[in-house]
Amino acid sequence: TFHRWASREVVRHRGIVDKFAGDAVMATFNVSQPTLDHCIEALEAAIALQDRSVLVGLRIGVGIAVGPAIVGQLTPDANVSVLGETTNLAARLQAQADAGEIILSDDAFRRARTWLEERNVIIHHLSLQLKGIPAEVPVHRITVSREPATAQHGDDRPG
Repeated sequence: TFHRWASREVVRHRGIVDKFAGDAVMATFNVSQPTLDHCIEALEAAIALQDRSVLVGLRIGVGIAVGPAIVGQLTPDANVSVLGETTNLAARLQAQADAGEIILSDDAFRRARTWLEERNVIIHHLSLQLKGIPAEVPVHRITVSREPATAQHGDDRPG
């Protein structure tokens, strides 16, 4: 059910599913239907999937990074694959995301900042030490509040 929901939300937001690994989903946006708002499309898909997953007792964490990647069928008869540093960063961010959170790379946050500030989200700006990346990485931990409020910002969460 989760895989079906994830596929539906990713496609609805103009993305493609690269692969499933257990309860992890790797999706890519701005490939099949290029758009300037692909980071927002990824956020909307993530939020919709988090909302649906809660209904069945599954709380998921999400990592979103934007940047260049190698995209294509790397072997005959294979599905589309996505490779590169951006993909690795997104996977590392997802691994750090607690249930119900979305962690954005700095570039992803810059692209989505206005959209996020117009919505009911809590934003924590912090730096994380991520596996395979020598320096700390600035990231933005997003939690969608289910109660009416304006965007909140904070740095009080350890990385």
